[in-house]
Amino acid sequence: MVKYLILTAMAVLLSYGFTPIVRRVAICFGAVDHPDGRKIHNREIPRLGGLAVVAAIGFTLAIASFYDQLASPFFLIDHARWWWLWLGAIPIVLVGVWDDISPLEPISKFLLQLMGGSIAIWGGLLIERISLVPEYTTSLGIFAYPVTLLWIVGVTNAFNLIDGLDGLSSGIAIIAATSLGGIALMTGDAQTALFLAIVCGALVGFLPYNFYPARIFIGDSGSLFLGFILSLIAIKITQKATTFVAVLIPLLVLGIPLFDTFVSVLRRLLRAIDKTLREEGGFIEHLSEVFQADQGHLHHILLQKGFSHKGVVFIIYSLGIVLASASFLIVLASDLNTGLLLVILAMGTVIGIRKLQHSELHVVRNGLAIKTLSLPLFSRLFFQVFIDAIIIAVAYYGAFLLKTDIWNLGGLKTVFIQTLPLILAVKVGTLILFGIYRGIWRYTNLSGLVRLGQAISTGCGVAALLLMTFFPYSISVALMTIDFLLLTVLLLGSRSSYRILEHLQQQTHTNGRHTLIYGAGRGGTIILQECLQNTDLHLSPVGFLDDDTQKAGKFLNGYPIYGTMEILSEVIQKCWITDLLIASEKISETQVNRVRAVCAQWGIRLQYCKIIIAEET
Repeated sequence: MVKYLILTAMAVLLSYGFTPIVRRVAICFGAVDHPDGRKIHNREIPRLGGLAVVAAIGFTLAIASFYDQLASPFFLIDHARWWWLWLGAIPIVLVGVWDDISPLEPISKFLLQLMGGSIAIWGGLLIERISLVPEYTTSLGIFAYPVTLLWIVGVTNAFNLIDGLDGLSSGIAIIAATSLGGIALMTGDAQTALFLAIVCGALVGFLPYNFYPARIFIGDSGSLFLGFILSLIAIKITQKATTFVAVLIPLLVLGIPLFDTFVSVLRRLLRAIDKTLREEGGFIEHLSEVFQADQGHLHHILLQKGFSHKGVVFIIYSLGIVLASASFLIVLASDLNTGLLLVILAMGTVIGIRKLQHSELHVVRNGLAIKTLSLPLFSRLFFQVFIDAIIIAVAYYGAFLLKTDIWNLGGLKTVFIQTLPLILAVKVGTLILFGIYRGIWRYTNLSGLVRLGQAISTGCGVAALLLMTFFPYSISVALMTIDFLLLTVLLLGSRSSYRILEHLQQQTHTNGRHTLIYGAGRGGTIILQECLQNTDLHLSPVGFLDDDTQKAGKFLNGYPIYGTMEILSEVIQKCWITDLLIASEKISETQVNRVRAVCAQWGIRLQYCKIIIAEET
């Protein structure tokens, strides 16, 4: 463990020190990302940040090699095992650097990526068999080579495509590398785990410069390199796992970039087909649409939904952590539990697709049973009960794991399976009796959370009495206490998640008129939510004014309270205000007349809150 910590810390420090140097080099060579209509940022930002990460990893391994030659007991790295990775990474890094300085044609990038993948295959990395069903393996034979190349090139480009927000690609890479490193340790591959620890250290040292607002981008030199090495290590790790698990682990760990890439390719193919049908020319002529960048990626959709820059990044981080955690559970679980977990993930994916409203997936959606899930029964009550049942089972399983302090339940698995139906029946029944499903998750308030807490306490208490009566030698008070605590955190957290997302949300539409709200109280909060949720108003709130001087400089639901009416003209100029909404009836007529005069001077449209409410009805 000391070896891991020392090398990881070394990589962090080296990366943190190299990044400012690389930033200056990028500016000197003109490797700067300029803002345009598709980009999120509005200023010039240097690229080539990936060179700092690559250099930190390389120097850390070189230092470890030097100490290894001195027979140091701390550093024992078999560098011969990694030559194929570094040799294959050379064309990948070169094409990334070249593209950061002077954009390359897609075909040139593709050919160099194929070269890097071919070197990795020559070094012994090959997907030789696939098992989509447990205990049934399909040998790929000669097709192993194109499948492996497709995987390497696909994952390499997936990290490049998802690199659209500050800190997004590097953060997802940290999550993926940590997950693969943990799985490597569980399968006994300490060398791979140590290498991934160094990769994580280099990314952690780089992230402070790359997180919003970024001072340097990781660029193609970094995103392509990260995708390449993670694709190879995913193959290497899963070669030691069972074949069924070997397919699932990389798909889950790298699920976010792979899903975004799949949807992007599908979207662009449909666009090419549409142009072929509507315009002159064949499909081959319009196939270049597949390589045309657009604003349909996952992070773009979330931004359009109204989440802030940081909010989108944290949401995608959270999704990555959930999928990474699922990969750990699959390694530990039996085939039956793996099947249940995959069902849960599939249901979650369906819900996510519906919420994101991916237009490119409508073709698939209209032809599958997913359309049935739009019925009212499945839209709310079914999913609420289903998700709560899953949470109850997870909390109960987690209580067994924490109580026994072992990864595998062993003999207690029988007790868990025997008692789980009773746990589910009692706790779900209690939630129903307390009227938890009469409300809507996203509008859960404090009274709703209190009622949920009462339902959890009652359900856990009744379940504990029944279990300790019928299973006195297998169920303990400590076990049920842990179960109660886990269930409370998970259920209350699931109900509070919508409120948390609302705080991350900045605006539902980015093209609305810049709107200032006068009155940072209850009325202002109501008007803010109305502006965010009612897109027909075409209003984009930017902040508040309030006569209470103590509120100045604070935030209400994530929006700033600039100050009093005295600085109205300054705020109008600074934030390009076009509309002002009066959200409180307590504002005196004198103040209203002053506001009206300033609005008339600047050509601002003034409205009262009651007018906005009338527009909704």
